[in-house]
Amino acid sequence: MEIETKLRAGLAELDELSRYEYHENLDKVLSLDHGDQDVESALRVARLIGVVIKQPFAERVERNEPSFRTGAYREWLLIDEGSFKKQEGKMIWQARLLEELAQEMNFSSTYQLASYAHYESGFFECLAKSVRKHVCSDLPSGRKVKDAVARARSPLKHEATASRDVIAGTAGASIAAALMSAVPFLGIVGAPVIAGIVLILYKIGIDAFCEWVSTDNFRPNDSGPN
Repeated sequence: MEIETKLRAGLAELDELSRYEYHENLDKVLSLDHGDQDVESALRVARLIGVVIKQPFAERVERNEPSFRTGAYREWLLIDEGSFKKQEGKMIWQARLLEELAQEMNFSSTYQLASYAHYESGFFECLAKSVRKHVCSDLPSGRKVKDAVARARSPLKHEATASRDVIAGTAGASIAAALMSAVPFLGIVGAPVIAGIVLILYKIGIDAFCEWVSTDNFRPNDSGPN
């Protein structure tokens, strides 16, 4: 699948998921804030990425009222270890990704990693911290990602105006291509994961992403959806 085609498919899936999770389309989510340092919309997109990764290993629960933290109307409860292993046996890309991350983070099993991540945004955190090692480095591959993000965002003049149509164009595709070159395991993930990371990088910039992902704000202590 061509990168632009994959990017558009991923954005379409995220948009559909956003309508269920937040009762708002993706463009509305992206317009929640303005400026490089505001990450409210980035957190919601990050959570969508986590949902996509966690979905096969979780049971969906609908809510009448949205989460105070992210505005989510659904939460995803991790299934038991036996059911988890059955899902793993289907060799879905989510299982392959979790296996890659578990090895990198020194967990004894993918279920142990999933239990650690726990929340939807926690699954994003595990992914993002691994991505950060590649794109926030001074290696040539990391510099290519930084350059691609800088070129894509230069017309914005620090006024974040991200939208599906903007991201789906050449600028978004160039970021996606640089990302997939820099982070080997992105070759196995679903299109929404790549599209979501591109959205976040475009929305807040590479420096803000690198700083944001280094924090511990993705696995809250409360019991509600995130």
